[in-house]
Amino acid sequence: MALTKVDAIIFGTLQINLSPSASSTNSSWIDVQGAYAVQVNLKLINGTTITIGAKIKIETASRDPGLGGIPADFTPEFQAVVTNSVITSWSVELPIGVEFFRVSVTHPTYSGGVSTLDAEYTKITSIT
Repeated sequence: MALTKVDAIIFGTLQINLSPSASSTNSSWIDVQGAYAVQVNLKLINGTTITIGAKIKIETASRDPGLGGIPADFTPEFQAVVTNSVITSWSVELPIGVEFFRVSVTHPTYSGGVSTLDAEYTKITSIT
């Protein structure tokens, strides 16, 4: 049995300024319609003056949110360990019914530092 696999970067070294904004940074919606499997990998690297870690979650939709699909939180918020320069990572498999997803990063209300997020996904597009 042969698989066709596609790898893609969502955020390649996204610098997150952890200022007192409590705002979110979202990737664009990623179309994974027709994929047999999707694996999302996230890696958060704390800066050197972190007091509160950023929170990351994956949101999914069964139809295009731009055309009326309803987005929903797929994962709880992942939060890094609050230690300077620590690397925390997660890997999440999306079920076959997910057609669109995005990564959302919530900046804490105060942290006083900069963190870096790397996010990528792999999808299986055919099985022969």
